[in-house]
Amino acid sequence: MPILRRSLKLQDAAIMQVTSKVPLERVLLVPFAIQMVGMVGVLGYFWERNRQQVLEDLVNRFY
Repeated sequence: MPILRRSLKLQDAAIMQVTSKVPLERVLLVPFAIQMVGMVGVLGYFWERNRQQVLEDLVNRFY
């Protein structure tokens, strides 16, 4: 168990060293931006798919 605790302490120290250099604004902004880009992509995909289905239905109805 002592080896595991020592490695966890080293890991925590390494994480703290890296995260202390990253501004809080960036830590909060990056995940938010990734979610927004992902949601816009998903909504755009479904919007386009629905548009194609509506056009196919209209074409089949009138021809």
